[in-house]
Amino acid sequence: AAAAPPRPGRDAPRAVVAGTSLVARRARRPPSRRDPAADSARPQAAIRPHTGPTNARWTLHLGLVVADADAPRISLTVAGERRTPWAQGRVVLFDDSYEHAVEHLGAEERVVLDLSIEHPGLRG
Repeated sequence: AAAAPPRPGRDAPRAVVAGTSLVARRARRPPSRRDPAADSARPQAAIRPHTGPTNARWTLHLGLVVADADAPRISLTVAGERRTPWAQGRVVLFDDSYEHAVEHLGAEERVVLDLSIEHPGLRG
């Protein structure tokens, strides 16, 4: 018997169905989810303070390209707390519903894998 199609907002976020288009997957995914993407920041760049659309997700960054010398010069401020968390191969996890910003004062481009995960305290 054929498997039942994913139910919008219920099954699709937990599994990607082979052969479906990106548009179809996005249509089934709730606003608390987004597609993984490589995100880069050039030297001397700043991302102004902003908030994510929902507290139903957390943002996860995996450092793909982070020069060792630049790591202490690239900061993430979340809810007023400034840190320098990025390093190549290191995971940074934060709740993007709080105001957050990035400042890159290093000399090399920084690239992270940017994806969202469900907020574990809000699972149904």
